[in-house]
Amino acid sequence: MRIAVIGGGWAGLSAAVHLDRKGHDVTVFEAARTAGGRARRVHSARLAADIDNGQHILLGAYHDTLALLETLGIVREHVLHEEPLRLCSANGQFALRLPSLPSPLHLIAGVLGARGLSWAEKGQLIAFAARLRREGWHVDPRLSVSDWLNGHGQSEAVQRQFWHPLCLAALNTAPEQASATLMASVLRDSLQGSASHSRVLIPRVDLSRLWPERLPRGVTMRPGHAVRELGVQTGCTFVDGQRFDAAILATGASSAARLIRGLPSSTLLAQQLDGFEYRPIATLWLRLERPWRVPGAMLMLNEDRARLHFGQWLFHRNAFLADRYSPPMLAVVVSDARELARHPSEAVFAAIVEQVSEQTRRFGPMPAVAGYELIVEKRATFAALPGLSRPDNATRWPRVFLAGDYTDTGYPGVLEGAVRSGLRAAKLAVNPKEG
Repeated sequence: MRIAVIGGGWAGLSAAVHLDRKGHDVTVFEAARTAGGRARRVHSARLAADIDNGQHILLGAYHDTLALLETLGIVREHVLHEEPLRLCSANGQFALRLPSLPSPLHLIAGVLGARGLSWAEKGQLIAFAARLRREGWHVDPRLSVSDWLNGHGQSEAVQRQFWHPLCLAALNTAPEQASATLMASVLRDSLQGSASHSRVLIPRVDLSRLWPERLPRGVTMRPGHAVRELGVQTGCTFVDGQRFDAAILATGASSAARLIRGLPSSTLLAQQLDGFEYRPIATLWLRLERPWRVPGAMLMLNEDRARLHFGQWLFHRNAFLADRYSPPMLAVVVSDARELARHPSEAVFAAIVEQVSEQTRRFGPMPAVAGYELIVEKRATFAALPGLSRPDNATRWPRVFLAGDYTDTGYPGVLEGAVRSGLRAAKLAVNPKEG
């Protein structure tokens, strides 16, 4: 079959890899010049360096993504830094580490050894996790994460120190608004199976080099080609006038809605795709004047929005990068960054540097900052709201399919969801019964 994939992000490229392996002729149309979509390499003129458009992490539970790397012949250890899940605050007041024990013993031991929680609060966490396992991780789909946690006796301190940062990182949506069902899905896959599922995987190379630029030779890439028109006829589709046996729309939801509006009877699906809300993610890149000895690759930061201290996670890039000679670099990540985006970048930069410096005093003075770049990905993920209606990969047109983290993957807007949706769309395009 001759199949068009519109969009060169993780969803579209995972579809292309699967189709190529099955012997099909695949053409990927990508509007940008760099593959990867919302997880890609960008060039910073201010830093005179290539960086990522955001600092991403993966989990050991991301089976489809890890299988994709294996399919492409990529050695996992070469491109991913791996470590047990550690939730440690930069100021040292809170720490929770999951040891290398069989599940669920790793969670129990990690919680019991946590710093910054009372014994009663540790008991709340363990009892909550045990109840979730007994109930099969089923949650009322109408509940927000906050309502869910309050209903299970999670104290304000536990929510503030543990659940709030975890929810923002996983769903990019505040707990008061986020879907408890999607949060439970993330917890299920991370904590239910092998202890390795909860391990953190951080890219050691830029996100485009990680795998999007290492596609099989049989995949034809069309970078810089923004598709303008999609058409359908019996048994085929047309992409900007070129005939294909099928088309996979692996763009964002709004771009997919624009393309399908030219198809017959598209109103309902277009309205559904236009109905998504979005949340930004901001990443502040800081190049330091000299190396800095900070233990670990990832630390939690305490927010104080009145002082513009928006930082939530601090990544010490030189602790995990494959290039040992790269300049000393930090990445500060802010999920649901709507409030940050309302302030001038200079003010945000100064305030977050102050925040990091204050909360890392125990490691010695923070080196001076030689340069910075603030990237705000305005539509980083869809808002993971309770009861959200998400489309299937199949559509009413037999030769047109959707792929993207916004489709009904059972996951929030994470990289594994994008890869999973691309694989399913590819299987449907070849054999509707297989999907």
